[in-house]
Amino acid sequence: MESQELHARFHQYCNLVHLFLDINLILVSRKLIPEDYLDQTLTPEGISRSCEEMLFGGILFQCPRRTVCQITTAFSVCFCAVELEEKDGFAVLGPYLPDTAVESAALDSLLVENGISLACQVEYQAYLERLPVINQAKLMAIMDGLMSHLYGRELEMAPFLHEISMAKADPAPCPVFEEDAMQARADAIRIRYEKEQAFLDAVARGDDSAVDEAAWISLNRLPNRLRNQKNLMIVLNTLLRKAVERAKVHPYYIDAISGKWAVLIENARSAAQLDDCYYAIVRDYCALVRRRALKNYSPNIRSAINCIHFNLDNPRLSLAFLAETVGINATYLSHQFNREVGSSVPSYIAGLRVERAKELLVSRRGLSIGQIAAAVGIPDVNYFTKILKKSAGCTSSAFRR
Repeated sequence: MESQELHARFHQYCNLVHLFLDINLILVSRKLIPEDYLDQTLTPEGISRSCEEMLFGGILFQCPRRTVCQITTAFSVCFCAVELEEKDGFAVLGPYLPDTAVESAALDSLLVENGISLACQVEYQAYLERLPVINQAKLMAIMDGLMSHLYGRELEMAPFLHEISMAKADPAPCPVFEEDAMQARADAIRIRYEKEQAFLDAVARGDDSAVDEAAWISLNRLPNRLRNQKNLMIVLNTLLRKAVERAKVHPYYIDAISGKWAVLIENARSAAQLDDCYYAIVRDYCALVRRRALKNYSPNIRSAINCIHFNLDNPRLSLAFLAETVGINATYLSHQFNREVGSSVPSYIAGLRVERAKELLVSRRGLSIGQIAAAVGIPDVNYFTKILKKSAGCTSSAFRR
């Protein structure tokens, strides 16, 4: 399979795994270079070292062909791996715990066996408690589904889970790949930042495909999953805010949407609630860009357009009002507005007023026609009715019905 197609299919599947099981699924090349970044910010040093031995120490080459393997590190933290077809590399799921968490007494023994001070017991126990617990049936289903998704056909896989113990194997770093370990980590972090850039670029365009780029964002740094998810969403909200700034959306609108989501995130009572919001927040920001982006206009015209939106209810809103507010000559502003927007200032204002009136007629049924006319800066109800009928092809009452 072509490398680009493989990566696209793989990341589509791993996004689903991460979303529903909150666990990492990464692609590792035949040269033992991970294609993604494994966040080990709060992973205790001993466990982090054993995870790197698993990735870079040649253990993956012990996986039999077409067999799902469970690799248990020296700290009883597990990874599930399967070798892909056609020398495409390895799929590695984890870290996780198998069925039951490590008991405190057993953890003490593991720490002593691995030369770790018992004073670190609380740190290691906290890390283990926040790992997901995955049973063998689920592991087999995930990996079997992955192979089918990647290659578009059922593959004859071994019906059992092959166990590999690193504690028994006592692996040493593989000399062939040891020199590549640092480069591999550096490449994985670089790819992570490239994904962030692609994500921000898509949001800045108002492109809903940004949701496909969002799943790379992960932040597993606190034992409390709800707090961890809230922190993740706060980071996402901040990134999205910065992205729409690029599109020259006015800070007024950015602050409103950012504040709305900040309240929703903090008031969430379960991680599942936040999972439901994960893609909704991205789409919300993209829609804001499509409605309010002004990056294609010069600073003068951006100021003029924002002034129109913020003063739509002002009957004095006109070319002269805009010129005075923006601080440029009215004739010059008129020519520049026509050239960049493709419409005269009066026509642009009239069009916005009619569209806003239509929205209010539907969404604010308790308001009278006169109140709606005043709300869009047209105190003359007869004139308002006339221009609305010209635009909508019917009276205001008929449009509301």
